[in-house]
Amino acid sequence: MIRRWLPPLLVGAVVMSPVARAQETADEPVIDLSPLLGLEGVQPTDEAEDPAAPADEIDAVLPDYSRRAPGDAAADAAAGEEPDAAEAPEPEPQVLFPAVANGGFGIQRMSGEHARMELRVIVPPGADVEALTVSYRNSINVLTAESQITAILNGVEIGSWAPNAFAGFETVSLPTDELRSGSNELILLGDHRHRIFCGPDATFEVWTEVDTAGTGVTLDLGQLSAQSQSLADTLLAQLSSGGGVPLVAAGTPDPALVAELRRRIGGLMPGLLPDLPVESAYTPAGETPSLARVAIVPDTEGPPVEVRRTPEGGLVLVVEEGAEPSALDTFLPLPEARTGPTLVDPGQPASLDDLGSGAIEMRERYERVDVDFRLPRDWLLMSSQKAQIDLTYGYAADLPEGSLLLVKVNDTTVRLLPLFGQGGEVLPTLPIGFPARLLSPGMNRLSFEAVVPGDPPDLPCPPVDGPILAISGDSSLSVPPSPRMRRIDMGPTLYELGSGTIEAVPGVAENSRAAAVDARLATLATPYRLDADAGDGPAPSLVIADLTRLDDVPLGAVGLDRMRLETALGVARPDLEEDIAEGSTVWSLSRLSDAARTLWQRIAGIARPGDPPLDRWLSDRQGTALLVMPRPDVPEELVLILGQRADPATVAAAVEKGRTDPDGPGGQAALLNADGTWETWQPAGVAPVLEEPLTIRNARIVAGNYASWSPFIYVALLTVLVSISVLLGLIFVVRTRESRNR
Repeated sequence: MIRRWLPPLLVGAVVMSPVARAQETADEPVIDLSPLLGLEGVQPTDEAEDPAAPADEIDAVLPDYSRRAPGDAAADAAAGEEPDAAEAPEPEPQVLFPAVANGGFGIQRMSGEHARMELRVIVPPGADVEALTVSYRNSINVLTAESQITAILNGVEIGSWAPNAFAGFETVSLPTDELRSGSNELILLGDHRHRIFCGPDATFEVWTEVDTAGTGVTLDLGQLSAQSQSLADTLLAQLSSGGGVPLVAAGTPDPALVAELRRRIGGLMPGLLPDLPVESAYTPAGETPSLARVAIVPDTEGPPVEVRRTPEGGLVLVVEEGAEPSALDTFLPLPEARTGPTLVDPGQPASLDDLGSGAIEMRERYERVDVDFRLPRDWLLMSSQKAQIDLTYGYAADLPEGSLLLVKVNDTTVRLLPLFGQGGEVLPTLPIGFPARLLSPGMNRLSFEAVVPGDPPDLPCPPVDGPILAISGDSSLSVPPSPRMRRIDMGPTLYELGSGTIEAVPGVAENSRAAAVDARLATLATPYRLDADAGDGPAPSLVIADLTRLDDVPLGAVGLDRMRLETALGVARPDLEEDIAEGSTVWSLSRLSDAARTLWQRIAGIARPGDPPLDRWLSDRQGTALLVMPRPDVPEELVLILGQRADPATVAAAVEKGRTDPDGPGGQAALLNADGTWETWQPAGVAPVLEEPLTIRNARIVAGNYASWSPFIYVALLTVLVSISVLLGLIFVVRTRESRNR
């Protein structure tokens, strides 16, 4: 049966095969493998292939397999091929390595007719500098035709130009021949002329601003060295660029580790409060690559701290989460103690050279030079003792009438000197006496302020060669000694704060203002060099809290009402008090009691000098933060309370500046205003404390201090003593007469 049907089936298959192939070609897609086999461009032929043809007659050529990467010039040369110009390796990205200004980061201003700015330009070791640029702008009042900015690099003048950047920042290119590897000093001298006026007011209206983020050297990012000094310079340049040093972490970094990093990075420049914005490890990179960043990674078997490179060539300080602080010493050593204002020894004259300012030269129509110094914390004179300034100075000839020199002590003018009539020579030394009570323990300031009017004031100032006023460095300050006495003052504690601890109150949220200020103030762990007057007591400490954690702060000792504090620090409350009109003017018992209480408070205010209670003192004030010494018997403990409007960066900068500012925090409490200034609260009735035995030698000065502190009590005491003396005299006279009559 099968043999009968098999021949017809074979014949049908042969007949139908072309039709099947035609349907397959028309209805189903065909996968073309020619690109993979290197057969692109080979045209198909119409001739049928002979399946019996031998294999060596196949016309197709298989491509060679190569392990070369596209654009590999070395491999192409070895293979005898020409490299493709389009596939050449891309050049390293060029970046600006910003300069660092002595005044800080960002936009810095130099104002006046003869202004000066110092910049530090850093060239990494082995880097090829492409350009040196300065980004600047100037005020519209600058007369371009008669003004000039001169650039001096490492003591050599390298260029000058007329300032004409009125619309915005412009860039000036300078020669790079004098640049050397490492740190370079770039000094910009601004010689400004006001286009209309001349005089003190015109001095403030002519200025040039330099943007440190756009000033510096241009180089290849891949040329940065991974050495420790190069890392420190690159971190400073990154801060100067204005974006802070990014801190990259997969999760929330350890606050203690962040504080340690901030402390060490801040030590690269004294007084710097560095910004370390925390970024996620999954954040996309920005358009401009970072020069340097810090990455916190999980612990591994490798080194706990090392320096790596980004794909763009920037430096990354990689720190493991469990790294000990000492592991950072290789790349970021502990900052050295800073040098604060000079400590003056009472009883010994201190020259301007000794105070660190040296000789003073003034070239502006208005110019002020401040000389800061310190007095021992236990120095106190409040009566009639005199201090003295021995001033040796001279001024230019032919200055207009009305030119003046104001000599000030802690912003109080102690002498006003004319600067006309005897110009062109150095005058004999002039002794200037002033009350020693103008000085205070801790920080003080001696100021020289020159005012020279325009002549005429409605025309540009004529050019002046040389200084208008010169003060010799031999000029000296003499402060009389005093017995060891103290008043309540948080200033010395704040100055020594670096030797103690700074921490947020326990339990505060990591994203709170208190935690942010705590992180920024970590650089205060870099102390000032302390002197013998610092003592051997407990280390100072600062606790930072906000209004949500007041229960953990001991404020009861200063009599501070919580509601009053919250109102003073920005908490808005509805006014629940109603004005009740007085229906009668008849004196009542309650009104008599209120009047008597008011009279008594006024009398007590005379007898007990000082400010009213703290809650009443805060009732008519508004601020952003309050610095308090809760217990005067423990002056080493300070508390900083932040308000709702407190900006962490502003508060941290104000506290840092207040450490060496005579106008900084003092007394037992200080309120930080919105403009960054401090108001000090001194409690009433707290007398100075004598810290040495009372002797005949110091009795007069001690009595004078107490008499000056409270004249009312002193007069009352003298009245009692006189009354007792009179009474004793009367008793003696009466008894003497009785004995004679007998």
